Amino acid sequence: MRPLELHIATSLPDALEYLAHYGEETAVLAGGTDLIIRIRSGREVPPRVLDISRLSELRVIREEPPGGPGAASVLRLGALVTHSGAVESPQTRTHVPLLAEACATIGSPQIRNLGTLGGNCVTASRAGDSLPALMALDAEMVLLSLAGERRVKMAEFFTGPRTTARRRDELLGHILVPARTPDERSCYLKLSQRKALAISVVSVAFRLRMDAKAPRRCNQAAIALGNLAPTVIRARAVEEAVAGRELDEATIARAAEAALSEVSPRDDVRASAEYRRAMVQALVRRGLKRLADPAAAGRLGLGRAEQ
Repeated sequence: MRPLELHIATSLPDALEYLAHYGEETAVLAGGTDLIIRIRSGREVPPRVLDISRLSELRVIREEPPGGPGAASVLRLGALVTHSGAVESPQTRTHVPLLAEACATIGSPQIRNLGTLGGNCVTASRAGDSLPALMALDAEMVLLSLAGERRVKMAEFFTGPRTTARRRDELLGHILVPARTPDERSCYLKLSQRKALAISVVSVAFRLRMDAKAPRRCNQAAIALGNLAPTVIRARAVEEAVAGRELDEATIARAAEAALSEVSPRDDVRASAEYRRAMVQALVRRGLKRLADPAAAGRLGLGRAEQ
């Protein structure tokens, strides 16, 4: 292994200054649960590594007021918030329970204690568990550089397998997530080979806004799919199949069928493409049936994994 230079950032300006000079040849280290493995295996040996793990200003979780009349409040999560931090935070569990539920399915307690939301986003794995939840939540990435702040919608952040819209002189600083509304129901379903300590085979994040006067009627849907395309994607056809309709058996069946038009899965050591296509239908059906129940509102099933 060729030697690499490690720079430990002592402040946010220090980190941005370093990226301004050496960004093209620098990998950013946060929790290290992915990068360290890739370096040790020889799959990625960057000339330079920027360690940002000591930047306490990127560990914030706080609620911020709405951006305008009628808008929901926003939860700001620093890029260094760990998966455990997201699961245990009262703000996350209250305002974005879908994200807390997804983060609870990630790896082992050790991985959740080290791995960060920002790292999961920048790694941009199609199987990243927090990513479908953030996609369904319409999250916004806040990218920082010496030139200032740039915001990118989650739906536009992923440009390909393990590639993002982040420029080499930029650092992912924060993630902005609209807080849940009273009419919202959500859940995260992950299919894996085991109930814990396993990478997802297929995952689906659901966020539905229901009609207060007709508790089984879905007014608006945001549904995201993981490990079914080169990147995490929004299931637009599924959303259209349920929006404005009662979540009865016929609607749910149409939505599950619509999921097949969204996906382009691949064969790998965990599952075949054919199996993934069958399972996305099953998970869409299962999730919608669960959320059709009015009792689903406010219910947080942390750590749920399907087999």
